[in-house]
Amino acid sequence: MQKSILITGVAGLIGSKFADWIIQNNPDYRVVGIDDLSGGYLENINSKVSFYKINLNEDLSKIFSDESPEYVYHFAAYAAEAYLHLSESTIIRIIFYPLLT
Repeated sequence: MQKSILITGVAGLIGSKFADWIIQNNPDYRVVGIDDLSGGYLENINSKVSFYKINLNEDLSKIFSDESPEYVYHFAAYAAEAYLHLSESTIIRIIFYPLLT
């Protein structure tokens, strides 16, 4: 079975960009995504992501049992006003710059 990475908030800006990055740079991993689409958009989700539309307050045990993620990245959150003034490219640099150095 291929190793998997689970990303919460996968339909949001940060989660979707991180999923794209994993898919492009780590082909040994399958990406599993969770999002309730309350702040993100279905069209942000890469077609290679195994997507579950579910709220994190619900029971996630079946997803964890079925997918057995090796890593979990938690990006699900209420979209805070603190980041509204930042451009998408700035947010991407904040997230990915440490991964590239």
